[in-house]
Amino acid sequence: MNRYALCSLSMLALLPACKLQTQGDGCTSMCSPATPGGLEFIGTSLVSVEPVWGGQPPVATAVGGTQDITIDDDSQPFALPFATDLTGDGISIASTHGSVVTIAGEHDASAVLRVFDPATNDTYDTKRLDGAAVDSAQLVGGSYIEDFEPASDEIIPDGATVVWSPGTHDIGVALLSNGLRVVDTSMQLAIAGGTQQSWDSLHVADMATGTTQVTITRGGLAPQQLDLIVVDRPDAIAAMQPIGAIQAATNQGVQVCFSATSEQRFVMGLSWWFQIDGEQQDADPWHPNCVDVTTTKTSGSVVVVAETDGQTTSAVVPIM
Repeated sequence: MNRYALCSLSMLALLPACKLQTQGDGCTSMCSPATPGGLEFIGTSLVSVEPVWGGQPPVATAVGGTQDITIDDDSQPFALPFATDLTGDGISIASTHGSVVTIAGEHDASAVLRVFDPATNDTYDTKRLDGAAVDSAQLVGGSYIEDFEPASDEIIPDGATVVWSPGTHDIGVALLSNGLRVVDTSMQLAIAGGTQQSWDSLHVADMATGTTQVTITRGGLAPQQLDLIVVDRPDAIAAMQPIGAIQAATNQGVQVCFSATSEQRFVMGLSWWFQIDGEQQDADPWHPNCVDVTTTKTSGSVVVVAETDGQTTSAVVPIM
């Protein structure tokens, strides 16, 4: 399932590992005593990415694009005087404002950012940062998930073509390099009847059925257009496979997700309703096409009924 997640709520058991994704790479010589625990390097947030404990780990910066890297010390903006230098040519430093360093993608390569005390040249910390050439772009859900507040982005089957339902929606644009998300905060987005609300998302009101172009302008390249397709309604819904089993011994439930499709294309932006063994159940607040399934039964199975836009289906969840 394609969540575009890097380190998310589903990984709460691994919080130390998640935190490590933003920590610096350390200092090997002439290390400043002012930062014995190192620093944290927080990258630019991406649309349709689940919350990240400790801040968004920096992903690669698009060649020709920019990214803001926030330097923190123990989860607070780094307040000591500092300067920066680089080893490698994957990125360059565009500017520094307070604890935020804006970097620019230069080549499909890596570089090591060093943060140091300008008075002593002692190193506070280092961090490897990458530049990456964008090879594709695609439309994704447009929810920005900040401070662990719920937002609605569907779980999408891997490789699915995405279309939207009519109405008002937030639309995201994912820049990709070898299938991985990259950042370009200088990207400009445009669509008829919509406005750009963040570097990688648009708000579009009253979308009607048909095809509209999203125009992407970035990195001094010729504008690129992506088709935003709006369909009247889905023609089928089904449970996404595989379906797990409820573990009765540990009272561990499972999450069951459903897909609504139009001509085998996943339909975004629908409202979903669920029942579990005949009782109404709220959808997952993060992913509206999913429901968390638990039961007090110790054997047999649980029946999950899903409904959206006049379509209904069911799934049987075994109890082990």
